[in-house]
Amino acid sequence: MLSRRHLLIAGAASAAAASPGIAAAQTAAWPTKPIRWIVNFPPAGAADIMSRALAEYFGTKLGQPIVVENKPGAGGMLGADIVAKARGDTHIVMISSAASHGIGPVLYKDVPYDPLADFTHIHLVGTFPSVLAVNGTSPIGSVQELIEMARAKPGEVTYGSGGNG
Repeated sequence: MLSRRHLLIAGAASAAAASPGIAAAQTAAWPTKPIRWIVNFPPAGAADIMSRALAEYFGTKLGQPIVVENKPGAGGMLGADIVAKARGDTHIVMISSAASHGIGPVLYKDVPYDPLADFTHIHLVGTFPSVLAVNGTSPIGSVQELIEMARAKPGEVTYGSGGNG
C-alpha cells in the first residue's frame, strides 16, 4: 500500500522530471511583471539568504525584479497557502520544505491546499542540516544519554523546534 509519503515523493520526482519540458514550453514574453518569491521561513535564515541571492541572480537574467516575501508560520503552511491560492499566476514562486508539503498535511486535517495538486515542484535548491544541541552545562553528552534521560524522567525533558514540533 502506498503511503502519503510515497505519493509526495513520487509527485515531487515526476514534477522535477517534467520541469525541463515545462520551461521549454514557456513563451519568450515571460515574465511580464515582477515576480513574487515566497519564503516560508523567517528573515535571515538559510532559506531567506539563499532566496535573496537567487532572486537577485534570476531577476538580472530575466530582466524583471523578484520581490522576496517572508511568510513564516504554521510550519510553512501560511506561505504555501498564499501560493496555492494564486492559481494561474505564473509570477509567483516559493521556497519551502517538507514541513509544508509532507509533514503538515499528515499532521493536520484542515490543510487549506493539496500539496500535490496545487503546486508544480520544479527543483531542489538546497539542503539544510539540522543540529541537535543541548545547553553547555547539561550533563547530556550524546543522543543515547538524551534518550535515557527522557525515559527516566517522562514529561520532564523539553525541547524547542522551529517547525512542526
